Amino acid sequence: MRTLINYRELREEDNQQVQQVALKAWEFTYRDIYAPSTIRRQVAEYYATERLKASIQRAGRKESCFQVALDNGKLVVYANVGRTRGTWRNPFLPKGKVYRTPGWELFRIYLRPEYIGKGIGKELLHRCEEFLRGEKAKQCSVYIHARNKIGKRFYLRNGFVRAKELDHGPSSPCYIKEL
Repeated sequence: MRTLINYRELREEDNQQVQQVALKAWEFTYRDIYAPSTIRRQVAEYYATERLKASIQRAGRKESCFQVALDNGKLVVYANVGRTRGTWRNPFLPKGKVYRTPGWELFRIYLRPEYIGKGIGKELLHRCEEFLRGEKAKQCSVYIHARNKIGKRFYLRNGFVRAKELDHGPSSPCYIKEL
C-alpha cells in the first residue's frame, strides 16, 4: 500500500491511537533503559485520556501545538510543543523534585518504530517550530533521557545543541534549538 501522510492537530478521537503509538515507541526507545512494567506505567500516566484532553484544550488556547501524522488514516507520529509553566517534574527522579525551565519546550515527539528515518518526525518538528515562530518564541528546549540514543541523534540532526546549564541532572540532559 502506498504511503499517504496527512498532518493535522490532535483531536479527541485520536487519543486511543496516540496511546498505542506511545506504547510502541516507548517499548522500542526505552527497551534497554527501563523495565517493561515501568514503560507501561509511565505511558499510562503520561498518556491518560484526561491528560490528552488537557493537551487538546491547551492547543485550542494556543498555549501549545499538538500535531499528528497519519498514514492512510492510521496515526503513526505525534509531537507536542508548548509554553512551559515554569516548573518541570521528572517522574524518574525523587518524588517531589521540581526544576525550573525556560520558555517553550518540546514535550514529546514519538513515532511507530517502522516509521523511523522516513522524514515524518522531522516534518512534524518543523510544523511545531512554525507554531513557535508564530508565537515569537526565540528557542525551544527538549529534555531527553541521557541513554536515549535515538532521541539524541534526532535532535542533533535537527539543529538542537546541548545546553548543560539547563540539564535536570545527569539522567536528563537539555538540548536547545534557536528559532
